[in-house]
Amino acid sequence: MGNPVTWFEVNSPNSVAPVTDPYAEERRALVEAVTRGAGHLSPELRTAIVDRTRGQASDAVIPDALVGFVDRVAKNAPEITDADVDAVKAAGIDEETVFEAIVAAALGASLARLEAVDALLAGGG
Repeated sequence: MGNPVTWFEVNSPNSVAPVTDPYAEERRALVEAVTRGAGHLSPELRTAIVDRTRGQASDAVIPDALVGFVDRVAKNAPEITDADVDAVKAAGIDEETVFEAIVAAALGASLARLEAVDALLAGGG
């Protein structure tokens, strides 16, 4: 699932201390549900979308009709329009698959952002 997130406790305005991640198990369960739960997309493809939008390499091939779409979802979801969804559907992707791709992309993007914040707080960013 990638690097564990370190949580921090503010001890004073100028210092923070690492604490145990109180949400690690819930996050692991969410990733498991999105990537391995029942769905139209294969678990490998859902995992590949999460990995791509999280900034990690994957051996699985994401269909061309979805690559640009999931990248846009990850980078700026509010700009996705019905026309964007219609274009993916016109390429032969059904609505259930589009939905699952959106969920996987949003999860990957949120994990990437959480990990980026963690790196900044840890002084590694």
